[in-house]
Amino acid sequence: MEEKIDAIDVEARLLELGPTGRFPDGKLMKDDDGEIKISVAVVKNVIVLDFGTPILWLGLPPDSADRLAECLKKRVQEIREAQA
Repeated sequence: MEEKIDAIDVEARLLELGPTGRFPDGKLMKDDDGEIKISVAVVKNVIVLDFGTPILWLGLPPDSADRLAECLKKRVQEIREAQA
């Protein structure tokens, strides 16, 4: 697997990362900016989370937290397989 630093930029353009303007779980706190699309990528054997915008905090409902955890585990496995 060839790793390039610009992979995140390419993926970000394809996924349109950042705030969506939606609040699927309502507004959690007064500074809540709503739903955000993120990318989880591997760059030079490091897992990089790209939020597409600066963020102060992230709130995840249980199902979304599970999906993020699964995605992180998948990326860890990719790195370990590439290093084997």
